[in-house]
Order: sequence, then structure tokens, then C-alpha cells
Amino acid sequence: MGKKNSSKTNSHENLFIQLSNLYAQVSSWEEVIEQLLKLTLSHLEADCGWFALFNDKKDGFSVENLYGIPPEIIEDLSSVLSLGSMKGGSIFINNIDKIFSGEKKGFPSALICYPFVSNDRFLGSIFLCRKNNKNFSDSDRAKLESLCFYSEKIIENALMFKEIQQSRKSMGELIEKIHLLEKIQHHLSKFVPNSVMKLIEDQPDNPQFAKHKQHVTVLFLDIEGYTNINLKLDPDKVNFLIETYFSSFLDDIYSNQGDINETAGDGLMIIYLDKSPKINAKRAIDTAIAIQEKVFFIEKNLKKPRIPFNINIGIHSGEALVGSVKFSGSSGDRWTFTASGITTTISSRITSYATKGKILISDDTAKLIHPQYNPKKIGWKSLKNLNSPILLYELNTDNKITAD
Repeated sequence: MGKKNSSKTNSHENLFIQLSNLYAQVSSWEEVIEQLLKLTLSHLEADCGWFALFNDKKDGFSVENLYGIPPEIIEDLSSVLSLGSMKGGSIFINNIDKIFSGEKKGFPSALICYPFVSNDRFLGSIFLCRKNNKNFSDSDRAKLESLCFYSEKIIENALMFKEIQQSRKSMGELIEKIHLLEKIQHHLSKFVPNSVMKLIEDQPDNPQFAKHKQHVTVLFLDIEGYTNINLKLDPDKVNFLIETYFSSFLDDIYSNQGDINETAGDGLMIIYLDKSPKINAKRAIDTAIAIQEKVFFIEKNLKKPRIPFNINIGIHSGEALVGSVKFSGSSGDRWTFTASGITTTISSRITSYATKGKILISDDTAKLIHPQYNPKKIGWKSLKNLNSPILLYELNTDNKITAD
């Protein structure tokens, strides 16, 4: 009798040691389930088994780490008995193959199902089966209950670890998506006007793209003699010159909050959309002067001989219709965001008088920048397709008196 008790005690001690090692060494949910199932199968001398994990979000079960039996045999059995164990505790059935006599070959002859519950949370059930007309005893049931009682914290911690891993994975995927969106935004920002970007940032759910009247200042710049330059230089050299000049202008345009709205091979249309007309005019003038200074610098440092490269600028202030324009066709819709109306037309027409790299501004713009600047009056000029002439002024770096 003493030897029998000693053997039983050693068996329990050995089981505790194995469970302790499992608790201390295993670092993933899959490994915990695999090792715990192997330990349980060995301890109860079972032929097959599996763990049915309960998903409280989906209110259903999934089979984890199936061992020794095909999934098609236990599919219905697992769901029914898992639900039963969740509601009623452990399940102990011998001669189960006779109860399910119509099932496929290989169906178990005996089954024990025990639920794992921690802090009133149902985690899932472990299933152990025997085949070939072998049954389980009450002693086997007691062994399983004892083993599972000491294993619940292992299962709970492993499941918690699994959920953390899944959360980290989801967070990692979310961060990757954010990085992808940031890359997309970065690339799109090269093509989307700043005003559109600001509208989306201010109201991402419902940006206001509808056209509305607004006082703006429009700056047109173009390259004098662009056609002649193309005839005399190789396309690569023309492209190099344009990129060299226009790239040098970008920082000044953006620092003065200009919105590059339209581009062509030989020019740009830049719109200033602050609510204050005076601020718009000042920013346009500051941009034009900075561009003129950059042109002088590049002219001085580019290798010669070459063709003269003059950037002519025209500026006008007034009311325009600002917003989106939609063009629809059989292939889909195309949207643009721009300012339209007589103000943009006048700005463009002024540029035709701005020869040899001059900056010309309208009387409407000159009034807005007084007394900070002292532009030179050059007189009334008739503009193409406009009934009334317009008073123009010339501006350069010498005309700047003060700056805020």
C-alpha cells in the first residue's frame, strides 16, 4: 500500500514539475496548447485529442492542435460538446461510438471533455478520446479535472499572450497602412494644390470644394521667347534650364503660401488665397521679388555662352470664383481646383507687357501694397479682349521700402 501511494505521489510530483516547466518555458499560444495536449494525452493514456477555443467576439469555437483523429470526424461533435461543456461543465461519455453509430470509421469509443474557465471567462474545452472499444474510468476523469485545474492559469496566460501578439500584429499592420498613406500623401502633395490639401485637412469627412467668390491675388510668370529657345537648344538642355529655374522658385512660392494652380512648359499661375487682400498682394509681391533675385543669381552662375533666359511676371488682385471644376466624359470624371474669372485673365494679359524679366502689377495690386512698396508707374495699357485699359506699374527690388 505504501509503494502504491508513493508511486501515486511521484506521479503527481512529476506532473507538477512538467506543468511548471510548461508555465515557465513556453512563450506562444500554439506551443502551450501543443505541449499541454501532449502532456494530457500521455497522463491519461488517450489515443487522440484536441482543444476547442471559444471566440467570444464571434460566439463560436475553433479547433486548435488536433491530434490523432481527422477533423471531419470530430467537426460536429466538437461544436456540440464544447457548447455543452461551456454550460454544464465536464462531459464524460463511454461507448460514444454506439451513440453515434452512423459516423465514419475511426470514430472514438470514449470521450472526456473538460472546460477551462478563468475569472468567469470561458476559454475553451480540452477533448481526450480513446479508440478500439477502450473506455475512460472515474479515475481518469478525476486525473483530467486535476490536471486542468492546475493548467487554467497556463491557458489563460498563453491566451492573453496570443491576444497581445494579435494586437501587436494588428497594430503593426495599422502602422504599415499609416506609413503607406503618408507615402501616398507625400506623392499626391506634389500634384495636388496646397489649397485642396488644406481643405481636406480642415474637413476630411466633407471638404468644401464648391466654387465661391473670393478676393485673390494672381501671379503669372512665363519664360520670354520660349519657342525660340526650343528651336535653338536641345530638349535636354531646355528641360535642364526650366528645372533649374523653376525649382529655385518653389521655396519662395511655398514660404509665401502661394498655390501653384496651373503649369505649362513655359510658365506658372500662382494664386494667393488668404482672407486678407493686403496679405495676398504682399505675398505675391514678395514672391515675385524673390524670383527676380533667384534669376539674377542663376544668370550669374550658369556657364556661358547661352541664350538669355528672362522670367516675366504679371500680378493682379481682384475677385475670382474659387473652387472645383468637374469635367465628365465616357471614361470618367476629372476634377480641378482653380480660380477663374476676369482677375486671372487680367493677370495673364499683364504678363505680355512684362518683357526682359520685368515684374508688372495692376493698379488694384499697387493700392494694396502701399506704402510698403513704391512701384514705378508705366501708364495705361490696353489688354487683349478687354474694353478698358488698365494702369500698370513696374516693380523690382529697388522699389521695396519696408517689410513686415
